Amino acid sequence: MVYINTQTEQFSNTPAWQDMKAAAKLIGMGMGRTKLFRFLRDNGLLMTNNEPYQTYINIGWFKLVSKDIYNRNGKFLFTQNVTLISMEGINQVSYMIAKLNQIIAKP
Repeated sequence: MVYINTQTEQFSNTPAWQDMKAAAKLIGMGMGRTKLFRFLRDNGLLMTNNEPYQTYINIGWFKLVSKDIYNRNGKFLFTQNVTLISMEGINQVSYMIAKLNQIIAKP
């Protein structure tokens, strides 16, 4: 269960790191995983390969982890990098999206 404190706009009672699918659901605003990745790339937080820039890793918004991929028989196939976002990162991205929506909504 996710609770949002409206005064501080922070999420609580959730794991520290989320994948982009879970982050998109937490952020809401009609944005899925693919649109969230596009927003993050377009706004300079992620590179074209969906990996975060070092600046955002250093401030704790994102981290990159390696994930081993196996076939259904258990044979190792390859290792891929997965971008995870912290709750602080989700808060900041939510703020960026809300601010952008306010700018677009103004006539």
